[in-house]
Amino acid sequence: MTDRSLSSSSLTRDRPPLLSKFQLQEILKEMAGKDVHVKEFRELPSYQDRNYYFRLDLDKTGSHIESPILPSSDYHDEVKTINPQYVLKILRSGESKKLALGRLDALLYLGKTGFECSRVIPLRNQEFYKMVATPKQDGNSQEIQHETTEYIAYILSYIDGSMISTIKPTYDLFYRVGKLVGKIDSNWQGYHAEVLKGNNSIWSLRNFHELRSCIKYCKEEDWSFLETTFHTISKYFKENVKNLRQSTIHSDINQSNILVQYNQEKNDYDITAIIDYGDIDYDCLIFELGITIAYLLLVTEGNPVKPAAYLIAGYHSVLPINETEYKGLHTIIAARYFQSIVLANRQRAQDPDNDYIMSKYNRKWELLRFFTSTSQEEIYKIWDQISWNYNQKP
Repeated sequence: MTDRSLSSSSLTRDRPPLLSKFQLQEILKEMAGKDVHVKEFRELPSYQDRNYYFRLDLDKTGSHIESPILPSSDYHDEVKTINPQYVLKILRSGESKKLALGRLDALLYLGKTGFECSRVIPLRNQEFYKMVATPKQDGNSQEIQHETTEYIAYILSYIDGSMISTIKPTYDLFYRVGKLVGKIDSNWQGYHAEVLKGNNSIWSLRNFHELRSCIKYCKEEDWSFLETTFHTISKYFKENVKNLRQSTIHSDINQSNILVQYNQEKNDYDITAIIDYGDIDYDCLIFELGITIAYLLLVTEGNPVKPAAYLIAGYHSVLPINETEYKGLHTIIAARYFQSIVLANRQRAQDPDNDYIMSKYNRKWELLRFFTSTSQEEIYKIWDQISWNYNQKP
C-alpha cells in the first residue's frame, strides 16, 4: 500500500494503471539500465498503489536485476539464490518523494539491524528508486496512448510464502506473530526520521478526527451508529494520545502482509516474513499492536477476545507495553475497524472495480459492533488471565 493522504483529490485518478507485460519490461529496462526479460508476472493485491510480482528469464536477461556494483554493506551482499524473483512497486501519483524515500530509508535501516525483510534492490547508479512514466490508461487498452504520468517506483526482493489469511492460525502462531511484530518495533527504537513525523495520512489513527466526513459514504441506516462510535473513539484519542509513546512503526501489518509456510515436523506454520513496508509511519507505538490485532482477528471466527490476548502476550514479551497503552487497546482496535469501514466505502465509490477494498468487510462490521458493545471489564479479564499464563501481564 501507499500513503493515503487527506487530500480531496480523486483516489482513482491517482492510482497507477495496470501494466501489460511489455510495459512492465520497458519500465524494468529503464530502471536497471539493461534489457530485462520477464518469464512470469502477475499483479499482487493492493489498495491504491500497484505491486507486480515478476520472475526474470535469466536465459535472455543474462543476470539478476541488481546493479553489478553493489554497496559494501553486508546487507547488500550479492543475492545467493538462483531464484530471480522480485516485486515492482509503483506508488500512486501525488506521493511525496521525500516521504517515499524516508520509508525506503527506514526499511534499509531495519534490514541492517539483522531483521529479515525484503531487500530494496539497488539499481543503475546505485539508486534505490526511479521516477517512471506510464500511460494513463491500463495496459490492456486497445486505444493509442499518448499521455503519461510519472510515478515513484522501486524494486524489492520477493519472499515466498502463503498469506496468513489462507490458513486457520493457532493461538501459538498468534503469539509468535505478536513476538515478531514486537521485534520489528524494538529494532526501530533507535531510528528517527523527521520526514515520517510530517506524514499527514488519513490512515494514521492520530488523524481519526478527520473521518467523520467519510460516514456519508456508508449506508444511511448505519449513520447513527457510526456517529455515536465516532464521538466515543474521538474522545479517547483527544484525551490520551498525548500520553502515548511515539515511534517508527510498520502501521499496516495485516492478514495479507504476514507470510507463513507449513512445517510438517511441528504440524504448524512457521512465519516466513512480514512484508509491504509502504506505509511506515512515525506514530503512537501502541497503534502498531492495535492495528495488527484488528487485522488478524479478521481471519478468526467467533469470539475474538482470546486470539487477541495471544497477540498481546507475544508482543509484550519482546517490547513491554505500559498500563496506559494496554488500557487503550480495546478502543484502538475498534478505531481501526471504524476507519477501515468508512474509508472502504469512500474508496469503493471512486474505485468500484477494486475488490481488495472490501476484503473481509462483513467481519469488520461484526468485530466493530463486538468491541463497541462488549464490556471492557469482561475483555480485559480474559486478556489478563492469558497474559498471566505467559507471565507477561502488561
